[in-house]
Amino acid sequence: MMFQLFFPRRYIVIHTFISSSMHLLTFYFIIRLGGIPTSGGLIFSGISNVLATIPRQRTWLPVSMFILYCVIVVLLVVLKPWLHVPDQMTPALNSILWMIQAIFLTGAALVFVLQFIRQQRKLEELESKHLKEISEFKDRFFTNITHEFRTPLTIIDGMASLIEAQPEQWSRTGLQKIKTNSGILLQLVNQMLNLART
Repeated sequence: MMFQLFFPRRYIVIHTFISSSMHLLTFYFIIRLGGIPTSGGLIFSGISNVLATIPRQRTWLPVSMFILYCVIVVLLVVLKPWLHVPDQMTPALNSILWMIQAIFLTGAALVFVLQFIRQQRKLEELESKHLKEISEFKDRFFTNITHEFRTPLTIIDGMASLIEAQPEQWSRTGLQKIKTNSGILLQLVNQMLNLART
């Protein structure tokens, strides 16, 4: 999703075209070099190309690049009897190129894994921050609601004590205050129930 914010759809189409072109160029050069065994590890570039499409957050892109890569590998195996190794591709040069390609692919995989780990850490930090904010909100909410409940309950308790001690003097006023504050408590309870439902 974040990738989509920075790179519009046409960028993804361009990237798909470039990735496909890279596969086809790799196929061409491997044919020119006489096949997979004498390709100097060029066959690995297809794997790194597939890895490069993963962050684009489109599942069809790495899948289509992988399918294209598999088709190219199968074609190279089928065409092997008709391919000729050029004289310039000596075993020593082939080994050096295989080594370079292996290091490059391992480096690309390492970058991909490190990027994945960094994104996981960011997600964990965001989730931790979100949980902390929720916890702080709950604490503030319960502190506020406790104060909201305490005032009417204190008045009700005080009025009940006054009515009990001097019923003639506090009956009328006390009962009215008890009704008013119990209504406030009922309103608070209804608001909490409404909040819980949403």
